[in-house]
This record gives sequence, structure tokens and C-alpha cells, in this order.
Amino acid sequence: MKLKKIFTLKNVTIASMILFTNVNVFKSDLEIKNDLEIINNNNNIAIKRQYKKLQELNHFYLIKKKILYLSPNISNNELNKISKLLCEIDDKNSVITSDLLISLIYVESRFKKYAKSSAGAVGYCQIMPSIHKVPKNKMYNTEFQIRFSYNYLMTIYKFYTPNKLDKALNYYNGRVCNNNYANKVFTVKNEISKLR
Repeated sequence: MKLKKIFTLKNVTIASMILFTNVNVFKSDLEIKNDLEIINNNNNIAIKRQYKKLQELNHFYLIKKKILYLSPNISNNELNKISKLLCEIDDKNSVITSDLLISLIYVESRFKKYAKSSAGAVGYCQIMPSIHKVPKNKMYNTEFQIRFSYNYLMTIYKFYTPNKLDKALNYYNGRVCNNNYANKVFTVKNEISKLR
């Protein structure tokens, strides 16, 4: 196998790994798992680090691909900010995944940074400044919006609706008894989960 030969070489760079193994940017989970087994059988720490970076980059671009699928007109700067934040969230091994948050943002604002609802909710995640006591300088801050929404949704999930993600989503939206909101989010999530 070509891959095994490459990993026995010293000082292999990510660029040469891609060049010699014909790695496409998006790999399936099974392909990554197989590659990791080969790397773990090899004791070269530098190669393991480089492959981990390649894996992180693959994940970052997959998140970008999903966002662009839903919102092709988003600015590159905002796309990169959101993708980076969502990669960090996925590192926490939580039930609130990047796919769920991408779906939530799409349902809430269609990835419009300065969206404002008739009820007064603002930003990507439609946070209510009056209810959540959000400082004016943070209302449209991308990082604040995503981190706040993640933490708020996680708090609801853990303490108010234990292990019931659909109820947590409805609570997030202010509709405790109505399941339509959660269904919308899950529909988008299922659609983007197919992207590889």
C-alpha cells in the first residue's frame, strides 16, 4: 500500500502526504479511521501531528462546505469565523454539534449577521437582548452569538430538558409545547449531514 511506504519516510510534510497519496480534501470517516490505524502503527510523532492537522483542516473545510450549501452569499470573512468557532465546538464531544448549530443559525437568520426579528431578536442566532441582557456592543458579534447560543442551548439541554434535544430546541425558540421549530432544525441538519 502506498500510504504505508510514505509513513516510513522521515520528515514527511502534509503537502507531500497529499501529493503522494492522492488524498482528496474531504475524506469519509472510514477512510480517516483506516489512515489513523496505519499512522498509529507507526511511532513517528511528527507524522501523527501532521495528520491530525490535516484532519482538522478537513473538518474545517467540511463545515465551510455545509454553510456555503445553505448560504452561498455569506462573506468569506464571516464564513471563516463561523467555521473556526464551530470546529472548536465539535472538539468538545457534545450533543450540540456543528451540524446542529449550522442548522439552528440557518433556521433563525438564514446566515444574515444583522437579522432582526419583529420580536426584537438579533444576529445569526436571534438572541433577545432584552431577555438575555446582552451588551449593545456584543449584539452582532459573531463569536459572542455562537458561543452564547451554544452555552444557552447546552444549559437548556442539561438542566431544563434533560436528554431531550427536540424540547431544548423548542425552549430555545420560546415554543415549549410546539415541536415545529425542532423539526425545522432537524430537517436542515439531516440535509447537511449528507454532505461529505
